[in-house]
Amino acid sequence: CKLPTKVIYDNPSIYSLADYLVNLLAHKNQEENAKSEATNEQSKIVMHDRVLQMRETSSSWIKIWTPNPTAKTRLFCFHYAGGSAQLFKEWHKFVSTDVEVCSIQLPGRWDRSDEEPIDRLQNLIDPLSEAIKGLLDKPYAFFGYSMGGLIAFELARKLRDLNRNLPVHFFAASCPAPQEHVNPFNSLVEIGTLSDSEFLKGFSKIFGPIFGEKEMLNSEMRESWISAFRSDIQVVLNHSLKKQKPFKFDFTIINGKTDQSINPSELILWKKETLGEFSLKQFDGGHLFIHEMNLRHLVEFVSSFLDTQRKKAAG
Repeated sequence: CKLPTKVIYDNPSIYSLADYLVNLLAHKNQEENAKSEATNEQSKIVMHDRVLQMRETSSSWIKIWTPNPTAKTRLFCFHYAGGSAQLFKEWHKFVSTDVEVCSIQLPGRWDRSDEEPIDRLQNLIDPLSEAIKGLLDKPYAFFGYSMGGLIAFELARKLRDLNRNLPVHFFAASCPAPQEHVNPFNSLVEIGTLSDSEFLKGFSKIFGPIFGEKEMLNSEMRESWISAFRSDIQVVLNHSLKKQKPFKFDFTIINGKTDQSINPSELILWKKETLGEFSLKQFDGGHLFIHEMNLRHLVEFVSSFLDTQRKKAAG
């Protein structure tokens, strides 16, 4: 760099000039360090805010893998028996930018594997209704897969009893409608008391291959996974429908074309639970069609309903 003439005059010897330059560089280093510390401090503040945001929008019950504070709609997703919130971890990639995906994590699996799994639906609904209440400040929808559809349905009923905001849309995938005198999951009764290996074989015979079974059986989470799986089966077997008035929001029921575990008439019965619009959609695949198709197609299908709903509400 060029030095001002005055500096040369003030430091006529090479030694004094060298001292000047050393002091100049030291001063600049101090300035740069100060700026760097300020930047680091700002980064810490930003990171702290993000952590706070995650604490505010997530709990042990609800995982928000990719927070979206500007979202206009939240989509709460409930996994199937033996599954976890990880089922919906990639969904944020395919929903519109106006949607925030919130995944329900039940006790006894993954980061909650040290907790006892719950085998009674009401014992799930009560804490879930508390965990979710702080996230009902925006329009929201429920998406439940198999057992998850039953949990989502009963949670909506609980929220109505508590006079809280209700969903704008209800999605149930691979989930027969609950009935007053018949439990559509009764086919699971015979496998409930079998040994672990026979239990898994029996489940696969009814619903098809269990996704990730081999990996889970060879993992350190094997014991907790099977325990949670068995408890999930009891959740649906112990459920009995209490007659209540239908909801006013729309229902969309989804299933796999080759799912032999559900009678189509059991899907139509969902229509009795809503005064809103009712629609059925089929995708290629069986009970766990979500693992047999391009995930984008399913998520974009769900997201399109939410986009339409939002535009309709906006007038």
